[in-house]
Amino acid sequence: MKVCLVWKHLEIFDRYVPQMKAIADNVDSFYVTYFWGNPKDEWKRYFEFEKLNLKGYRNRYYRYVRSLISTKWFKNLPMYKQLINIDPDVFYCLSGMQEPAYYFSKATAIPYVVRLRGNYFKVRNAMNVMWWKKEINNYLDTKFLVEANLVIPISTNLKEEALLWGVPSDKISTVIGLGVDTDLFKPVNVNIEDEFVVGYAGRVSPEKGGARLISIAKQLPEIRFIVAGKNQMPEVFPPKLKNLSYLGELTLDKMPWFYNNCDLIILPSYTEGFPNVVIEAYACQKPVLATPESFPLGDLDIFGEVAPFDRWVESLMRLKKDGSRLKHLGENARRYVKKYFTWESFGKKIVNHLRSVVRGEPSGKKKV
Repeated sequence: MKVCLVWKHLEIFDRYVPQMKAIADNVDSFYVTYFWGNPKDEWKRYFEFEKLNLKGYRNRYYRYVRSLISTKWFKNLPMYKQLINIDPDVFYCLSGMQEPAYYFSKATAIPYVVRLRGNYFKVRNAMNVMWWKKEINNYLDTKFLVEANLVIPISTNLKEEALLWGVPSDKISTVIGLGVDTDLFKPVNVNIEDEFVVGYAGRVSPEKGGARLISIAKQLPEIRFIVAGKNQMPEVFPPKLKNLSYLGELTLDKMPWFYNNCDLIILPSYTEGFPNVVIEAYACQKPVLATPESFPLGDLDIFGEVAPFDRWVESLMRLKKDGSRLKHLGENARRYVKKYFTWESFGKKIVNHLRSVVRGEPSGKKKV
């Protein structure tokens, strides 16, 4: 089976290599079609890359209006010829990329599968997107999701949301979370100072709880906070606080060092799907403190606490005082992810669904 991943910016691809490799290991070939950036040499060991020619590929609203009439316009584009030359059995994309996957599929008559990993309604609300732009984008993103041959949700909550958005139940697969490389993410000895360190890893943005992160650091000056990730709130972050250090964006191979320098990992988000930060922290024997909106309750066991943000000061102080409990939680967390969240299992599950779609089986639920 030949799988074609639909992608935009390769500059953010590094974080997704493990999960894409897990899929590639179980298929004949795995193509990455992309719009911008350049692939790293190490990635070429696992994937074939094809940079798409964007000539004639106008803004999304114009494309959508034209698609209501015909797909002939797309067949005249250079990228159409590129896709025909690749000749995949199925297009695969992460949510947020379902729009080009929709056009690719409609023009080529090749099915497309969407990996649903977030709630774009809640993200746009948290980012205070202008109402008219929010309505249009929500409508289009939902339409392109509903039109997919299969939607693979990353959490039970998102599976339920997909049903509410109008995706037919027979086009929604079973829930598949993520995996973690426990050989890379593992406890290691680091030179930790005699202080309690709380870490946050991820984008610093409104929907990820950037303002909450600043707030909790201000309220607890006796606790040290370290932050790693892309800063999308440069007007207010990083704040001038002695107890908060911003490390910038770290590569994947530096993330185990980050986790091991922390006593606790926090997730202050307003919305999440299945945050890989949690299972990476667990693999490094680090418990978490998360908001209910950011933790996939029912899909992932809690090693730490899940509490509303207005109770975080109390939670952090309680966790800080009980070092032996944190250590015990961390040890159990690592055993848990080693058993249930391997990339090998993830890859096989995703590929089984992709094969089912290629064979025309409903819901991708039949075993192959």
